[in-house]
Amino acid sequence: MSNPQDEFDKARAYLLTSSDVSNINLYDHLSTCLKKVLLERPNNAVDYIEDISRKIKREKLTAKTDSLVNEPGANSEAVLAEVHRGLFTPPAGDEQERLGEDDALPPYPNLLELIGYLEQGGIGVGKTEAFRIFLALKQLTESHKLQSVRFWG
Repeated sequence: MSNPQDEFDKARAYLLTSSDVSNINLYDHLSTCLKKVLLERPNNAVDYIEDISRKIKREKLTAKTDSLVNEPGANSEAVLAEVHRGLFTPPAGDEQERLGEDDALPPYPNLLELIGYLEQGGIGVGKTEAFRIFLALKQLTESHKLQSVRFWG
């Protein structure tokens, strides 16, 4: 017999998953709808819940811009790109020093191949995240002059 707390946690986790289309999760959306119903107290609230939901979605999805001044907001993709910018820039150092290195094996594993094997087994982190991990490992070995690194989970 399952634990009621575990069932509640599973249900809450499901409700907290964000939509791929609107990036809104059901838990927050329902909370906002219920809050609006309790504040406005419309007659026959059950008849208007779809309208309230649609109005809330429209408010979240429309750009909040003024006709005189458009203020660019920091969307999540721009913030994520700024965080990962450091992965795509080479570490500070002499360019000639890196060009003159011998053709020895790199100190980091072929992570993309390893991730491919893991995905065949039904586990993995996805190609985008795997590439970010690969870049981070490469940057780590170059910045700290490590002889070898491993990805283990």
